[in-house]
Amino acid sequence: MEPLTAFIVLCTLVNVLLLTVIIRLRKHAKKHLAQLMPERQR
Repeated sequence: MEPLTAFIVLCTLVNVLLLTVIIRLRKHAKKHLAQLMPERQR
């Protein structure tokens, strides 16, 4: 595999990992916030 191709594949994998982590953190934070402040969820 060429270095450029390997670099592109690596960047894509890192981006996908970051996206999944951010989505999971946001979902977790929403649940956590809902538990902390139930009076604001009206």
